[in-house]
Parts: sequence; structure tokens; C-alpha cells
Amino acid sequence: MRYSACMENLTTATTRPINFLVPPALYADPPSGIVAIHASHEQIDGLLTQIMVTLVNDGHSLALIVADNHLDAYELARRADGDKIQVARGETPYQVRQLARRLLAARDAYSVAIVSGLLEPFYDEQIQWQMARTLLADTLQLLDELARTLRVFVLLTSPPKPTRPYLLAQVSRAIPHSIELPALASPGTSRQAKLF
Repeated sequence: MRYSACMENLTTATTRPINFLVPPALYADPPSGIVAIHASHEQIDGLLTQIMVTLVNDGHSLALIVADNHLDAYELARRADGDKIQVARGETPYQVRQLARRLLAARDAYSVAIVSGLLEPFYDEQIQWQMARTLLADTLQLLDELARTLRVFVLLTSPPKPTRPYLLAQVSRAIPHSIELPALASPGTSRQAKLF
């Protein structure tokens, strides 16, 4: 498996149906525009693979921009038809914007686009805050244009530290349709203890 700045095929030997329950709202026809999914990495990381496998098994062609470096590409390749998934990684805001631009140019090849961890590169404090806002606005505009012809999901996680809260506010203003997954219970707390 290889990655480059271009969207490239994931290869796989077999395709297996998934046995996980994925909320239908995450892959059914969304309202027009982009749908944002807010959750922790613990929830999003496994769910992303489930959603993508479900979509591929339902006959969709997917483009995935990974901006947060949390995707388990090997698990995805093992469980889904690699001919129907294109993956590209963007580590900086400039790369994420460029990947969105390339995806827009190639939009006819896909039925679904997913951007995983959109905000993570924009939290980098080495990027001036004004530039981060400008690049994010450009990226959101490209994704909005893309959403006119195919489904677009943006996966958002909490920032590693409470810096640049205006970025999440900027995304919330630009993406009116969102799903917030409830927080997971901490492993040390039992359900019974929460009742009292």
C-alpha cells in the first residue's frame, strides 16, 4: 500500500460484509450540503471504518481525505473493496485545502467524500491564526461546492488542547447539519454508579 499527494487505491484481497450496527443517519441520504459528525477519537476511529465498509458494500465509490492520521488503512483494506476507495493524507492546512481542490476536480468518480479530522492541521500553532482561518474558509467553500454533487461527511474531534476555539465555531457556521455522538462512559465508572 502506498500513499502520495494524489488519491490512490487501497488494495485488498477480499471483501467481507460487516456485522456492525452503523446508525443509518450516518450513511443514508443526508440533507443537502455537508454533514459534520462530532465525536471523540475513540468513537470516530472505529466508526469511520464501519461507515466506509458499509458504503462500499452498498455500491458507493468513496474519496477519503485523512487530516488527522488516525485511520487504520490496513483494517479498511482488509474489509472493503479497494477499487471503490481512494485515500489521501493531508498533514498541513495547505495540503488539506489542495486535496479538497483535487477532489472537487475529480468529483464525478465518487458518490461520497469523507474528511477525517478536518480541524487537526488547523490547530497547529506554527500556522498564524489569520492564515488558519483563511485556509479553513477556502477548504469549507471547496467542500460546500463538492456537496452540490455528492455526499460529504466531515468528521470532527475535540482539539488536543483548548486553543483556537474559533475554528470549530467557523465550521459550525459553515456546516449547519451535524450529528454529535454522545460521549463514551469512562471505563472506571459503572452504569449503576451513574444512576445514583
